[in-house]
Amino acid sequence: MKELLAVPVLWGLDRCLKKLAVERLEGRTVSCCRDRVRFSLVRNEGAFLGFLKERKGMLLLLNLFLFQWMLLFLLPLARASKAKGVKWGVSLLLGGGLGNLWDRIRGRAVVDYIAFAPRFKVHFNLADFAIFAGGILVSLGRLEEAEHR
Repeated sequence: MKELLAVPVLWGLDRCLKKLAVERLEGRTVSCCRDRVRFSLVRNEGAFLGFLKERKGMLLLLNLFLFQWMLLFLLPLARASKAKGVKWGVSLLLGGGLGNLWDRIRGRAVVDYIAFAPRFKVHFNLADFAIFAGGILVSLGRLEEAEHR
């Protein structure tokens, strides 16, 4: 399944962008697109919107469990699927999941660096976008398969 090559590529690109954010955005904010997009460094110790911030051990275990679930359930699903959306979606989910899991294991916090107007308090990273896009692709691919049955 050649789509799985996206996993290490995405993970590597995510690592590079997070490294750049740590090196260049510490203590500063860069705006673009008429201040609709802002780049600033945030170390998110919780999940989305700080969920489980005070329970880091539980959050790490949850992340490990979810990543293992993706390997055990979604990988076979992608291999068996004829829909490209499912194959690419699972690859994006794995690559993004690995990127954020790596941050949690290594630094106990996920590095986020991009926010959008009007809610600049919510920050994201490439891995987050990959997880979101992967979920959509898997869902659409499964719908496509269901229509062809």
